[in-house]
Amino acid sequence: MSKCCFSHCVPTILQMIVTAPAVKGLDLSRWKVVIGGARLPKGLALKATELGIKVYAGYGLSETCPVLTLAHLKPFEVAVIGIPDEKWGERPLAVVVPREEYKGKLTGEELKAHLQQYVDKGVITSWAVPDSYAFVDEIPKTSVGKLDKKVLRARYGGGI
Repeated sequence: MSKCCFSHCVPTILQMIVTAPAVKGLDLSRWKVVIGGARLPKGLALKATELGIKVYAGYGLSETCPVLTLAHLKPFEVAVIGIPDEKWGERPLAVVVPREEYKGKLTGEELKAHLQQYVDKGVITSWAVPDSYAFVDEIPKTSVGKLDKKVLRARYGGGI
């Protein structure tokens, strides 16, 4: 009989699974689950681990690079998208709106050095640091004010 060995879900579903009476006595040691959509509470991660489930949390990863980039004082706004890369398949591109007083002065190397601090501290992996930076006057937004990643991908999807 085949058994489930890999899946993904949100923490609410994992909570329902690990607290279900039917789980008692099941061998879940082959199950690997990726969690996304919301933060994984530590207690839930521990309960799943006690049942033998290997849990991998992926929530918040897409926000990490833009948030850390904004920790630098010179960018006003940042969006990060994946662009095609011949070697790796995809690599991050940071689309950056510099603060008015830093327009034309802020460089990708400066931001890369800033992000390297977080790599050195173990906050992010070196993989998350963009190789490419596009400096723009404005980042396109949707009708509700969110970053329009579709427009960004169409604009920069082939690289810059």
